[in-house]
Amino acid sequence: MFKLGKRGKMNIKARKMIADYCELYGIERCELKLDGCTGMAHAPAHRMKRRYYRTAEELADPKEWIPACQSCHDKIEKDPELTKQVFIKKLENL
Repeated sequence: MFKLGKRGKMNIKARKMIADYCELYGIERCELKLDGCTGMAHAPAHRMKRRYYRTAEELADPKEWIPACQSCHDKIEKDPELTKQVFIKKLENL
């Protein structure tokens, strides 16, 4: 068994904060709706790679992630330009 490091603990804390936020605001659906979308938000898609964030609070900041299904999450994960467009649109709507 391996020891959970600082980054791993931060990710767990942030994931709980995101889950609590989604529960509080009734967020269950993918907001990306790209081709192949499954509809259910199971994977918060972040604006930057996780290594960019230094605290769980930064990682869980609602401006830094969008509710996504796994299919949509995978698409923006592999396409930095699409990720940029998605978050520009999100920030315009806040």
